[in-house]
This record gives sequence, C-alpha cells and structure tokens, in this order.
Amino acid sequence: TGHIRKHAWDPKEARRGRARVSEANTDCAVGFLSTPMLKKNQKSLLLLFVTGVTCHSSREYQPGFPWSDFVSETPVRRIQYETIRKGNGIDASVFERAMPVVITGTPAAAWPIAKWTPDVIQQRVKRLTNVYDGPEELFLYYHDDSPHEDHVEAHAARGWKPQYVLKNMSTTQFFEQCERMQRRGRGVRSEQEDHRYYYFSGDLGIWNDPSLVRDPSIVSDLPSAAKALFSVPETHRAKNVPEQEPIVWIACDNVTAAAHYDAVHNFFFQIYGEKSFVLFPPSAFAGMHMHPTSHPSWTQSQVADLMAVDIERFPFFPLIDRAYTVTLQPGEMLYLPPFWFHRVKALGVSISLALWSDSSVVDLVTSANSRAIPFEPDWKPRFKWAGAARYIALLAIHYFRAKDKDPDPVAAARRLIHLLPATRYSRPCRRAAAIDSRCAVDRIAKGLEDKFQRFAEDHAKAFVDMDPEAVGHFKLLDFFDDLASWGSSDADASVYLGVSQTTAATRNASCELHPEADDEAQNDERPLGGSGDGSSSLTPAGATDASDGGVVELVCWALTHCFP
Repeated sequence: TGHIRKHAWDPKEARRGRARVSEANTDCAVGFLSTPMLKKNQKSLLLLFVTGVTCHSSREYQPGFPWSDFVSETPVRRIQYETIRKGNGIDASVFERAMPVVITGTPAAAWPIAKWTPDVIQQRVKRLTNVYDGPEELFLYYHDDSPHEDHVEAHAARGWKPQYVLKNMSTTQFFEQCERMQRRGRGVRSEQEDHRYYYFSGDLGIWNDPSLVRDPSIVSDLPSAAKALFSVPETHRAKNVPEQEPIVWIACDNVTAAAHYDAVHNFFFQIYGEKSFVLFPPSAFAGMHMHPTSHPSWTQSQVADLMAVDIERFPFFPLIDRAYTVTLQPGEMLYLPPFWFHRVKALGVSISLALWSDSSVVDLVTSANSRAIPFEPDWKPRFKWAGAARYIALLAIHYFRAKDKDPDPVAAARRLIHLLPATRYSRPCRRAAAIDSRCAVDRIAKGLEDKFQRFAEDHAKAFVDMDPEAVGHFKLLDFFDDLASWGSSDADASVYLGVSQTTAATRNASCELHPEADDEAQNDERPLGGSGDGSSSLTPAGATDASDGGVVELVCWALTHCFP
C-alpha cells in the first residue's frame, strides 16, 4: 500500500481561468511486478510495472487540468534556413535528428503565396469544397477511408459519427462566419447566431478547377521549385507511396485539431495569422491513450482536450516526459517529423500550407502489416482466439530479443502488451482468465508452435527496423490491436472462454479438444478485465462500447496463459 497525493479541482480558480491545484490524501493499493529505483528520466517506467490500482478518496475527482500541469514544456528550437541549407534542399541531418524545428528566413517568405490574406482568397477563389462545420472548436478527425472499413460501418450502425459535417460554401460566407466567431470571442454576440466553427483543408491542386476559382493562376503562387527546395532525401522517404499534393489550411479563430499523428515529413508554412502547436514525441504513445485501430479516429489521441486532462481516465498521460510548444508566425515554417503527436490551434483567422512527404517508415509498416501469418480464415472461434493470443505473445518476445537491448525480453514483451488494454481501452489486466489454458493453447502448441515461432521471429524484424524506436513499439501495438480484434470477433469465442458468467460445466463442455481437462483453475467466475464484482466492465474509454471488450479479454488472456 502506498500513499499518492491526488489533485483536486478548485472551481473558484477555474472560473478565473487558472487551474490551481489543491491536494487530497488518497490511499491506493498498488500491485507491482517489480519495483525499480526510478531516476529522473525513468518516471515513464513506473506505470509499466503497475498491474492494478484501487483508490479510495473522500473527495470526488473532477477533471480539468491543463496538460502543462503534468508535462515539462520546452520551446521548439528556431534556426535560420541558411544554416541547414544544402544545395537546393535541406541537409539530411535535419531528418536524422527527427526533432521539430522552426525554420526562419526561408525562400517561402518571398513566394507569391506568402501574400495570401482573407481578402486575396475571396478575390481569387469563389467556393470552398468540404468545409468542416462543427459545434465545438475542437475537431477530432474521423477517417472515412479507414483501413478497417468493416469496423467503420459497424461504428456508423451504432451511431458513431463525426461531430462535424462537410459542406460547400462561398469564400465570402466562410470569412463572414469567421468574423462572427471573432465577435463572439470579443463578447459581442447575437442570439440569432448559431455557434459553429469552421475550417477548410484541401489540396492546392483542386483550385485548378475553374468552377471554384476566379483566378486560375492562384495555383502557380506556389513555385514549382518549392517541392525540390523542401524535398526529403530518398533514404527518409517512402518509395511505394505517390507524392502528395501541397495542402491548404484555412481556419477560423480558435479552431483546434485534437492531438494526433501523421506518418509524414511535414513542412508547415504559416501564411497569414498565427497558429499554436503542442508537440509530443513518438515515445509519448502510451500517455496519448490512442484510439483503438478499429475506431474511425484511430490516429487521434483520446486525450482530446489538452486544456482539461482527466488523469483518472488517462492515467498514463502524466508520465509523458516532455512536450514542445511554438506559436508560428507568418513567414515561418515548422518542420514536424513523422509520428510526432501534435495539437494545433488557430489564434485568429489563419491560412497555412503544408508540404507532405510520406516517411520511409510507411514502407516498413506496410511490409509488417502485409506479412504472411500462420492463420486460416476458416478456423473455429477457439482456434482464432488461442492462435491470436499465442502469436501476440511470441511476436512481442521475438521483437525484444531482436532489439537485444533488454536483459529480460519476456518481461519487456509483457509490459508492452499490457499497454494495449491499459491505454486504449482503459481496462488494465487485473486477474487471470477464468479458464484452463489447456483448452486451446496446448492444442495449438502441439501442432503449430514451431510454425508460430518461425513466423513470429521473421515478422518481428519488420518492426525492429522502424526508427525512432518508439514507432516500432506503438505500431506493434496497432498490429496486436488488429489481430486481437480478428481473434475475438466471433460471439462464440466469448462463450467458449467463459467471459460471460457461465458455469464451470459449460466451459468444460466447450473444451472438447481436451476431454481430459479438469476443473482446476476454473472456479473464479469474474470476467477477465472486469470490475471484480461479477459484472463485466469492459467499456473502453472514448467512443467505444462493450463489444470491443473482446480485444481486452484476449490480450489479458495472452498475458496470463501464453508466456513461458
């Protein structure tokens, strides 16, 4: 038992716009697999060892703390373009460091595009297509083109849909809406006004369409030499992905993109107005509590509002070591490396341009996700479940063995797998599964173990090559998420494993593969990952529901039964 000082919200200070923290004693029972001595730079290790936390407090916690209350803040470094220029491009060292940097004094400041203002856009562009229209300033992107189309359709059937709508509007209408928003920000508002937020994002090339523009030459305001000037070396660029068009961003005041990542090298040029960025490195993937891969917002953090972080719901967030911040001014360019999490807010009307190049890691992720794995599509539920669980365990073990950095790769593999239910579904594994592992795992071990070992050893190499290292970690979790979703997709699998409240006799009847299996270790009827009171509490955080609990159950079962 330890004593944790727990933050409590002071509503009086909150009304003044300042979150002063008062303290309340909280007793927490904490279970550890081990208790390493923590150094200053090792605080992120602490929660990786926590197997369960039960807290009791006389004061109810109310969320609402700014991210900066928990995470160290560092300004993004600013450098002159000439110091990183090499020939007609950028020196490779910028990409090798993989750190964000603000580049000042770039040739972009002299391009015709740098003179764009709201008036110029209205004079030269007639209509904006696919304008994002939402009821809140915070936008959580919804992937209609998700690689998991079947899941997206299922989410739509459950009523999960984006909080915004896409509409077409004239540039005059768009900027009039921006002016209304700014008036509201100054405290001037009409009761007849709707409280909506707007931004536009689209390829520059769409303005080649004469039906959208008054002046087709606007596209040439970005010189043809621009792409070469900010090109990414081939060693850092994806080889199998078409080059992306420059992207124009136009946002009204306070419009905010929720924290998310992109798999691209991003040269972000601020043309008009200001934008503030909060950036987190790829190593913060656990603290960002990403949406599950089956969710349409799977590249987005569940910690949507960084100005009101709920640390009870997102307990890994305070373990993020550092964040980087910058307010980008007109004429400045931000280089944002691939897989960096970023939250972006417009400070007034803002016009920006992004030059994107897919990272070479995209090729590795594609290769890793397309590797053949030793599964059959017609397997019965018990084989799917047990096979997915065993393969997840083996792949994680071989991954850490191949990295050859951890003295105990098995323990490292367990810690990484534990992050999947703990950070994406808010359901850390607390108890062993209420079944006999011989029901299926031993059966698969006899016939397929050698094949599983060979495939997992080869498969792990694709993730080991990903750089920086943390990208390999969280892309491996993405794969586990996908595989666990596949392995737990059948309703019969849940019945077979006794994750609903069934009798030991029913569970034994499902183990016909091993009639010799006895009733040992089958008397605990608490659902795996549940609350411990006999009721299932597998509803993940965010916009997910209990149907995704099968992923949690499978992963927790893998941790319990599939490790040496």
